[in-house]
Amino acid sequence: EEISKKTKIAKELVSQKFTWNNYFDNTQEFIEELKTQKIFDNEKINLAWVSSYNTKCGIATYSSYLIDKIKEPNINVKVYANYDDEIVYDLLEDGVIRCWKNRFDENNELLVDEIVKQNSTHALINFNFGFFSMKNFVFIFGKLKEKGLKIIIIFHSVQDVTIKGIESSLSWIKESLQKVDKILVHNISDLNIFKSFGLEKNAKLFPHGIKI
Repeated sequence: EEISKKTKIAKELVSQKFTWNNYFDNTQEFIEELKTQKIFDNEKINLAWVSSYNTKCGIATYSSYLIDKIKEPNINVKVYANYDDEIVYDLLEDGVIRCWKNRFDENNELLVDEIVKQNSTHALINFNFGFFSMKNFVFIFGKLKEKGLKIIIIFHSVQDVTIKGIESSLSWIKESLQKVDKILVHNISDLNIFKSFGLEKNAKLFPHGIKI
């Protein structure tokens, strides 16, 4: 009975705090932050959204939900997705630029070139260790920063990993991450990892939502 009570309380907390409505409220705060930056007064914001998209992937679904919420007339979103997965809906492919594959890409020069070519002002990069190697990841946001873009990164995985025998750790690039304007993570433990890197000023909690 005690366990049942605790489970009920936990469920109520999750339902109240981590709904998609609350999640989108956080998204709206992010949108407002973009709009209030003085450098973009009266100018259209071209947001390069780097992510898997329109595929059978949790991050692809995640991106779809958030992009659908961005309705501001002065914010134009362009998706830069990988071409490694099977497309789900052909109708959603209009305007999507597929220009990278995965962490085993030799380089990501094409991705950077495409983002710059579209006159992007901001880049929002969804990071997963399976998407980019550490070397390529630093190249992407470093080059875009050199071009004057504001860089926001949503980290979907933070803990060190080994993929096909190749180790990866964000600790290797913590100095480079100082260049990033905003770091978003989904839980407190991930936030604490970035604090341990000395990145507490630009790291922010951005919890997952749930559909109710």
